[in-house]
Amino acid sequence: MEVGTDLKFVPFDSIVDPSFWHKLSQLKLEVDKLEEKERTLWGLFLLSNISTFHLDFSSFNRQCEHKLNSTEYTTLKYLSQMGHNITSPLLTMEGKLINFNTSEAFKRFDKNSILENQGLEIQRAIEDGSALKNPEILNKFILITFAVS
Repeated sequence: MEVGTDLKFVPFDSIVDPSFWHKLSQLKLEVDKLEEKERTLWGLFLLSNISTFHLDFSSFNRQCEHKLNSTEYTTLKYLSQMGHNITSPLLTMEGKLINFNTSEAFKRFDKNSILENQGLEIQRAIEDGSALKNPEILNKFILITFAVS
């Protein structure tokens, strides 16, 4: 094996822009109301001089992909103004949001079970070869929250 070709974990920071929380509040009040349901999200992973994972208002719809490699996202605009290099590709990462109405429901939720299920999905994708066709299957996230009244 050549030197420097080992697969390595790259530590990263998560950035949740305030616009994400504003959009979540809007969806909770106007769409979900008292329903506690799972929602699909899309985050952006930026590999540059700082590796970061971003969620913002656009994380709630898949159509945000046409904006990749632009600074239209509020968090990316901020980073570019701070002098960070954001010319590297942005990778889309699909995830799940589970929002509960109360902290009690949040505490009762079996977090280990959802992590185990996610791990089994990844294992199946590796074993059946679908991860080779679509490597994005291997990169997913879960965000579990509760509404504050």
